[in-house]
Amino acid sequence: MTSKSDNGKGHAALMDDERPILVVDDDDGVRRLCTEVLTTRGFEVHAAADAESALRMADESDYRVVLLDLKLPGMDGVECLRRLKAEGYRGEVVMITGYGNVPTAVEAMKEGAHDFIEKPFDIDEMEARIERALEQGRRNEAVAGLREAAMAPYQPDNIIGESAPLQKALATARKVAPAPTAVLITGATGTGKELLARAIHDMSGRGKHPLVVVNCAAKIGRAHV
Repeated sequence: MTSKSDNGKGHAALMDDERPILVVDDDDGVRRLCTEVLTTRGFEVHAAADAESALRMADESDYRVVLLDLKLPGMDGVECLRRLKAEGYRGEVVMITGYGNVPTAVEAMKEGAHDFIEKPFDIDEMEARIERALEQGRRNEAVAGLREAAMAPYQPDNIIGESAPLQKALATARKVAPAPTAVLITGATGTGKELLARAIHDMSGRGKHPLVVVNCAAKIGRAHV
């Protein structure tokens, strides 16, 4: 790994988040060098030599960025990436790949990696990739914050009403939301069916995706015109 310069440009952008970075590589030299460089830039850095250790550490700490080698002993980097995403990791992943493994790195990006960097890489390039990952993370968090604010009125706890039927409906919504099944909500016009549907959607595993509302009566009416 080489450095083209060390003039401090861009370091402020890299240091604007206090959460640590995780470096995962079975090459002790790469781990030590990445740790040293990133530490001098103001980051707290954790390091792991294999995927299993990385998964345990990600379960215990909130990492903003994970630098993840593709070729690891035991579980490889792509499977580690899948496990991180499946277990709820929301930060960015930058894959580290050796010469000739670019197709695998592209596959990793399809699995949710933000970017990849080829060995041998220089320090400036590593900083640039991390800075882009940090910026992507900031955008994702901003969007998530806006979405959470927009969906707050549809949270079950924010649906106002004390009647027994409504409380029973909300309790049922909390039970069925996590299940991968269709839900039919019936009731007269104006009773809050769409409000309840939005609450179920928001609590479900599909809550991060938009809810598509279709006015079936309007569709049928236009079809018969």
